[in-house]
Amino acid sequence: MYSYPARVPPPPPIARAVVPSKRQRVSGNTSRRGKSGFNSKSGQRGSSSKSGKLKGDDLQAIKKELTQIKQKVDSLLDSLEKIEKEQSKQA
Repeated sequence: MYSYPARVPPPPPIARAVVPSKRQRVSGNTSRRGKSGFNSKSGQRGSSSKSGKLKGDDLQAIKKELTQIKQKVDSLLDSLEKIEKEQSKQA
């Protein structure tokens, strides 16, 4: 009679990254890490240079970039705290 092609099973579902639920911040208890809060040796990675170590200039450039990132994060956290205070006043 009729020749039907074999049915292809559907592809498996795409695994999605699990996003942690947003936790409420406790206002008034915001502590930020200072320079001593990070262990500088724990995050070392290999380098493509021949000696396998970063040069002083490279380290200074990385330190400068990290300082800029930290300033931006601190600024964003301050802005977020202001927004949360405004929202709590309105509620």
